Amino acid sequence: MGATGKHIHVATLGRAALLAAGGVALGLGGAWAGGRLLEAFVFGLATTDPRVLGGVALLLTLAAVAAALGPARRAGRIDPVVVLRTD
Repeated sequence: MGATGKHIHVATLGRAALLAAGGVALGLGGAWAGGRLLEAFVFGLATTDPRVLGGVALLLTLAAVAAALGPARRAGRIDPVVVLRTD
């Protein structure tokens, strides 16, 4: 109650960024463990390059936040009276 459209927009994007960061953290852990396992089976394979893992993590985080921009913008434009009438 009483939040402006900008506050709702920021809160929605913040939640999306938090979820994306959690997913990226779990994914990096899985990629590191899977890379180590793969290195044991394939000779001469380097799978844990920090630049590649960091770049992919950044790219996926930006993609998740970009995907949340549309819903966040729509949530920020909703009239509070309309929302209260539907509940």
